[in-house]
Amino acid sequence: MRNLLLAAGLVGLATLAACKKDDPAPTGPAAYDTTQYLANSTDERAIRRRMVLMMAEARRGRNRANTLDAARLQSLFTSGTPSVAQAATPYFAGRIGGPAGWLATMAAASGQVYSFEESDTAGTGGVVNNTQYLLDRYGIETEQVVEKGLFGALLTYRVHQLLDQPLTVATSDKVMGLLGMSRTFPSSGSATLHTRPDSALGSYLAQRDKNDGNGYYSQMGLALRRLQTATRNSNATEAQAAATDIKTLLDKVTGATIIHYCYQTRLLLAGSPTPTDKGSALHKLAEGIGFAHGYRTLPYAQRRLSDAQIDQVLALMGAPATGPGSAYQFITRSAQTLPRLQTAITLVQQAYGFTDTELQDFQNDWVGTQRR
Repeated sequence: MRNLLLAAGLVGLATLAACKKDDPAPTGPAAYDTTQYLANSTDERAIRRRMVLMMAEARRGRNRANTLDAARLQSLFTSGTPSVAQAATPYFAGRIGGPAGWLATMAAASGQVYSFEESDTAGTGGVVNNTQYLLDRYGIETEQVVEKGLFGALLTYRVHQLLDQPLTVATSDKVMGLLGMSRTFPSSGSATLHTRPDSALGSYLAQRDKNDGNGYYSQMGLALRRLQTATRNSNATEAQAAATDIKTLLDKVTGATIIHYCYQTRLLLAGSPTPTDKGSALHKLAEGIGFAHGYRTLPYAQRRLSDAQIDQVLALMGAPATGPGSAYQFITRSAQTLPRLQTAITLVQQAYGFTDTELQDFQNDWVGTQRR
């Protein structure tokens, strides 16, 4: 009876939106053993913390009162063993660091004013609406390109490296540590509602999940449980099958999220957008650009988007892999440029084989929609 009353109390608490909760998902993840998680994932969580620290410094540039120090950003990028620079794909690391890299671009633009009327020949970029987002001269928020790009070029890359090595009882914990999935499996990145929310890719798996037990977050939790159980039972065949599912889910959530941000950009620029809407649209666009660009050169077969297709998507989003960008034209020439985002959506849909129903779902951030 006591257990029944306790269970009923927990269900009641889960309905209170104002209360923090760490209730595990009802299927799959609920059976995951997290007793050794912290010990097993020390190195993986340290890599992710280094990334978080670098991005926190970069995010200071969103306020025009702050001037970023390129040397400080570079130091955060190259500090630690392994550093973010060492842990990421060589290609993406090369785009971030150095005198002409994205960190230097952020520093040069910080403290400046960005005008939506800037062209591709004007200035170094700056902060839009004074305290909103830091954009480069082409209207691209390089901070978000770096952060969301590292979700693929560092986190997904390292997960694949782990899963391509001999699988051990610690592997699933290490994967969780890289993904940023909370050991309480809340299926939410909300720090308001949860003491231990999901972060990084864990939060994006949750955003693309309707919380019906069938979405990407639920499937990832189940795959992790299967991997943990199989390695404990020395079942190599089942462990490899679970590892393959993890790789596939990471690939799908990346494609789905590129589509999500294309939709969100279009939505914010529909009708008569305010200056804040315009800044938010370019922020969403940069997040999608990052998810796409971070996948470039990833060396594994499960990737549905080839480098050639990624280059097409990036060009359509106004941020070609090489050459000057044109993201600002989604503001200055919306009627002519916004249809390119639908072309990008269609290209990604065809590459992954997503259904039209899935595309409708991808328009939503289900964590926000369901307030969970």
